[in-house]
Amino acid sequence: MASVTGLYIYPVKSMAAIALSEATLTPEGLAMDRRWMVATDDGRFLTQRVCPAMARLQVALTDSHLIIRGDSGEALQVPIDQTGPRAPVTVFSETLEGIDQGDAASEWLTHQLGPHKGLPLRLYRVPEDNARHVDPDWLQDDEEVMTGFADGFPFLVALESSLDALNQTLGEAQVPMNRFRPNIVIAGSDLSAWQEHTCAMISSTGWQLRLCKPCQRCKVTTVDQQTGTPTGKEPLKSLAAMKHVATPGAYFGENAVLIRGDKATIAVGDSIELDDARQ
Repeated sequence: MASVTGLYIYPVKSMAAIALSEATLTPEGLAMDRRWMVATDDGRFLTQRVCPAMARLQVALTDSHLIIRGDSGEALQVPIDQTGPRAPVTVFSETLEGIDQGDAASEWLTHQLGPHKGLPLRLYRVPEDNARHVDPDWLQDDEEVMTGFADGFPFLVALESSLDALNQTLGEAQVPMNRFRPNIVIAGSDLSAWQEHTCAMISSTGWQLRLCKPCQRCKVTTVDQQTGTPTGKEPLKSLAAMKHVATPGAYFGENAVLIRGDKATIAVGDSIELDDARQ
């Protein structure tokens, strides 16, 4: 028997996670996941890849506000429905629209993180009429899926058994699951390491996700998520050497899309079924 053991959202891309006991599923991911993003004044997105200190910024949500806290406890509060001008922003090579969250947010973030390449930072929110599509090459013929400011997919699913296998290889340099910033963590006594890469679906009462592709990892996995400090080449080096995915590279977890259960609740403790190998 397998079950959900962790649920996490990252309201601001690349900032600290919020651990949840339950969450609402939407076609664009867990509700409120990666709905805001930091970018330079010219629209280039900023993540821990180039600014690892982002990991230290703690995030909270109320019914009305996004709250970001700095190292010394000072807080930025932004209304969840803050209006503003639309501006082009980039995620990797993709250009999309974001809603600028104002000069006060810009000044606060630039003070906390410093300018990047001489440019001040700004905070952007995903528009309500978001039209950013998931790469159709990884979808079924009749699927059309949107995502917000995530790297490319609405959900990231990870197995505790895979982390255990990695940590056995790492030895004393073991890493916690937060290095991989998953949305949904699953565990079960009958689950083998890397089984997520051969399953097609995960489901529970009222919802179903399709696992689309292994998630290729970057140097964010080498950043200590508590301190915002880069730690070296691990776990990337060991992941690449383990070769548990046919394509060369370092992989951990599976990108996924929602098949059934818009507005359904997913909760820690939910019993999970993993379907057989993908076609």
